[in-house]
Amino acid sequence: MLSSTLPLMLMTALVALVMLPCGLADDAYAQATLEAQSDQGTFTIQLEWTNAATAANNATAGSSRPPEVGLGTSEFSVSFRDAETGKEIEDVSYSLLVDGDTQASSLSSSGSPHSVTFDAMGSHTITVADIDGLGESAVFSINVTPEFPSVPAAAIAAAAFAGMAACRRLIR
Repeated sequence: MLSSTLPLMLMTALVALVMLPCGLADDAYAQATLEAQSDQGTFTIQLEWTNAATAANNATAGSSRPPEVGLGTSEFSVSFRDAETGKEIEDVSYSLLVDGDTQASSLSSSGSPHSVTFDAMGSHTITVADIDGLGESAVFSINVTPEFPSVPAAAIAAAAFAGMAACRRLIR
């Protein structure tokens, strides 16, 4: 029995390995987190994306490579910590700018996530400005890329399932 199911198990493992880099396995939970100090060093600010538009191969805090965000609408949250103690600070007011254009002002860090639409590929900046009315700010760089097209992923999946069907015929 084991010898007849071994090819099927191997093919299933191969399909899983092929589909992971294609973004077909739980890319809805891909995350990107960026962290920066405010320009005067009072705050540590984090931007965290969690949605399907976020590319699966993102950089994390401390990386020199900007995270990749897919074209279209992307959501992220903003959080603040005291730079000296590392303790989270709630109800911090700030303004949000994307590529220098004000998206919203008088925001609060206890608010809901922000939705920003990126219509053009390439490098973009997100600025968290006028933090807590102190005039401090932090600038974050991101890279907007096209999302992985579904046609090649579907072709890979179809080929893998055809291979599984062929293996089943061989073992019968």
